[in-house]
Amino acid sequence: MRLGPEAEPLGQVSAVVTLARLTDLRELAAATAHRLGMRASAVPDVLIAINEIATNAVTHGRAPAWLRIWGEAGDLVVEVRDSGHWRDAALAELPSELPPETVPGGRGLWIARAVARTLTVDTDRFGTRVTLRFALT
Repeated sequence: MRLGPEAEPLGQVSAVVTLARLTDLRELAAATAHRLGMRASAVPDVLIAINEIATNAVTHGRAPAWLRIWGEAGDLVVEVRDSGHWRDAALAELPSELPPETVPGGRGLWIARAVARTLTVDTDRFGTRVTLRFALT
């Protein structure tokens, strides 16, 4: 989804998500976070969260997947969208503790939620969107 020029969020960047492009996406996210004023010490954790969600989109979702990043109300906002349908979006309400090592999967979303100020998952007939918000300052 591309907004018109008059409505484009502050510093918005977007890219197609693929496994082969994850390094490029992390570099894009880091550059955007720095440009929007995020403190350097916060960026590595933000990149881990973005990487986890983008990886989930291309391994568990349905291609194509897209990433959008922008600044809004003192936050870095990251949206990862794919055309897959997540049957259990309620899993976005994650437990407060990391799943045990004996449980396969489930750590990426948990890590992202632990790092982000907020994480929301929306799914409908058009696909699934995960939105992360991180404080810029």
